Amino acid sequence: MLNWIEKTAYVRQKIKVLFALLVLIAVVQFVVEQLCERLFIHYRHEQMLSQCMGLMFQVALTLLIARFAIHVIAVPFEQITAATEKVAAGALNITIPCLHHHDCAGRLARSLQLFRENSQKQLTLQENSAEEARDAAQIQKELSGRSERIRRVQDETIGTICAGLEIVKEGDLTFTFGDGFQDRFEEFRQNFNTLIQ
Repeated sequence: MLNWIEKTAYVRQKIKVLFALLVLIAVVQFVVEQLCERLFIHYRHEQMLSQCMGLMFQVALTLLIARFAIHVIAVPFEQITAATEKVAAGALNITIPCLHHHDCAGRLARSLQLFRENSQKQLTLQENSAEEARDAAQIQKELSGRSERIRRVQDETIGTICAGLEIVKEGDLTFTFGDGFQDRFEEFRQNFNTLIQ
């Protein structure tokens, strides 16, 4: 029964059981007082002694129940709260307490564990995304460099073609392009040189 109260019963059930125990203690105290009154009617001194002993018994049981209530209800939530604060601060590799409980504390602990696992997955995804972004930036830089080199070659080739056409326009119909051009401009150079010859 104590294991059920500690690890399975919901908080509301735990509180109901504790209040029932307190009511039971009060009833037992009343019964003890009534019995003592009936049994020790002639002994007033013993009656006062029994009342004091009954009160001490009730206080002791109440303190014992209060300690048990703190252990069963408050401590698991304090442990989970401490773990939640650590997870919120970024400590994702801590041990979550009360996972084996089937009560509210256990449900809360399992939710915190799921949150922690999802946070770890998110961090991994973010790290992977950052790495992919760095790789993409490096590729972009390389492509930009290649594009710039191609643009310079095209500008130089077009400049050479324009200069050659200007020479032909001025009347030199024997001009040919000597050096080879790059890529698709080479076909133009060969056709131009064939046309001039």
